[in-house]
Amino acid sequence: MGDEGEEGEPLPASPRRTVWPRPDRLLTTPSAPAPVWHDARIRVRVRVRGEGGADMDRQERIRAAAIRWGVLVTGLLLLLVGIGYALPGWSVARGAGTPGVFTVVRQADECPRCVLRGTFTPDDPAEPALDDTEARGRLPVALKGERTRGVGHEGAVYPPGGGGAWRTGTLVAGGGAVVLLGWLWTARAHRRRRRRHETAPAS
Repeated sequence: MGDEGEEGEPLPASPRRTVWPRPDRLLTTPSAPAPVWHDARIRVRVRVRGEGGADMDRQERIRAAAIRWGVLVTGLLLLLVGIGYALPGWSVARGAGTPGVFTVVRQADECPRCVLRGTFTPDDPAEPALDDTEARGRLPVALKGERTRGVGHEGAVYPPGGGGAWRTGTLVAGGGAVVLLGWLWTARAHRRRRRRHETAPAS
């Protein structure tokens, strides 16, 4: 019974060995469950990545909303300024206003945002004079102390016939209208994409 050598003597029993699974096989074998520490690390990593992605999405939404509101405000300002410039100029071009003399008090190049300003003395003494008024349109004066004929209307002075002020105002208002139309189209496209994303089936 038992193993015997060449002369019939029993061989010594081989020592028992305990075989431990390799860590790489333990993690990569499909049939073996993943260790708890490995699974927990994956869950933490996924959760951290998810929170970072949510923060990035939130920042992108805030940035996009700021751009949309900035474009809207810019379009409205251009539209209002253009209308406020075009309507009086159109009235002067059609004969409105009081003729008189415009005298330059502050040159347009005295500060970065300055415009040509001065005093206006109407030909009719019954009409009120303007002590500090803005010149609109293309008046043929630029230096302090120079004088020219003009038309006073609604607190500003225009060249006789309007000087094309209404055209400038119309261009500015038209630019504002184009910006607003672009904003409206972009807002509707964004709303459609969001609605399509919300109604899409979860994968």
